[in-house]
Amino acid sequence: LETAPETPRQLADKIGAQLQADVIQVIGGVIVLYRKSEKLERERKEKQKNAASTMKKHVAKNGKDKPKRENRNFRRGV
Repeated sequence: LETAPETPRQLADKIGAQLQADVIQVIGGVIVLYRKSEKLERERKEKQKNAASTMKKHVAKNGKDKPKRENRNFRRGV
């Protein structure tokens, strides 16, 4: 980068814009970029959707918001 016509920060901004990524930091000649993964975002939303439907099924079945968990030690009086 010593012979580059621009500073590392300027190059990082240009690269980030072209890749649709955020510049996290520039240290010397090292550029750290972050770009959100659309695939991972879709998977996260799908997991949330599945968890919500599972909770709705449980509420419909048991009439409660959370499943009851018993403590075996408490039942035994330990």
